[in-house]
Amino acid sequence: MKLNLLPTSVSKGKQGRTATVISILFVLFGVVLAVFLIKSSNDAVARSEEHKSDWETAYQKTVQNSAKADKIIADASVLIKDATLATAMLKHNEVYPVEYADMRRWIPPFYRIRSMVASPIDGETYNMQLIGYLKSYQQYADLTLALMANPKAISVQRQGYVDRNMYIPAVNPLDQTGRPIKPGQTPIPDDPLARLQWYQSQASGESYVGTGNFGSDPKTTRTAMPDESEVTISMVMKGNLQVPNPSQTLSGIESKGTGAGGGGGANIPANFGGGPPPGIGGPPTGGGGPGGPGGGPPARPNKQTLTPRGAG
Repeated sequence: MKLNLLPTSVSKGKQGRTATVISILFVLFGVVLAVFLIKSSNDAVARSEEHKSDWETAYQKTVQNSAKADKIIADASVLIKDATLATAMLKHNEVYPVEYADMRRWIPPFYRIRSMVASPIDGETYNMQLIGYLKSYQQYADLTLALMANPKAISVQRQGYVDRNMYIPAVNPLDQTGRPIKPGQTPIPDDPLARLQWYQSQASGESYVGTGNFGSDPKTTRTAMPDESEVTISMVMKGNLQVPNPSQTLSGIESKGTGAGGGGGANIPANFGGGPPPGIGGPPTGGGGPGGPGGGPPARPNKQTLTPRGAG
């Protein structure tokens, strides 16, 4: 059996010395770490001070360049506005020719056009007026159907057709047979002598009369032939023909900034700045010929408004 004859204070003293040494080491490590961190911070501050002048120089150059750019933009704002407005007006010049070319696709060949004029109504619709010549009432009806097929058509109005087809009048004291006559003619008498006088009254010369300017100067506009009627068509179409409003176009540029180069803007009626271009072949001259002739059969509808299904 081995006995430990050393007092207990001996072993505890060794443990205390070890703890003291470790504590000193921790303190030394903390001091060294603190010195290192202080030195690193001082070095970072020194480097920042060295670059401070460079950053200040770059900042001043940036401010100067920004001021120069603002001055250039301010000086060019008038040119930008003028160019944008000119672009919008030039783009608007293409609107009428495009609409005229599109309208021609829907005009049937039997309708001989003399005039075509478009004028804006508002920002979504415009009026298209056509003036031309037809021979028969069937063409008068077919023309309306052909124009209604245009998907842009909202409504179609027609007027001016003169009925020249022969018809059989009602029985009367002079004519008990019912001989065919043209609208506007008096009944043909049954009495042979009176009938001869009637035919003599209807006789006309065979000389050249120049009806419709046919046979005259080739540069003269040809109007209606003797058996034709001048028919006027007025259509309400979908589309915008209004001229760009200069004030609102420019205010739109200012609100968006000078970088916005849009040429749109709001619109005003087309009579601003001279109005729409003249119609093809000359301006319209009115609403065509008279309605149903007097003394003829019951008058057919001379003016009619037709609205395509689902239009509007």
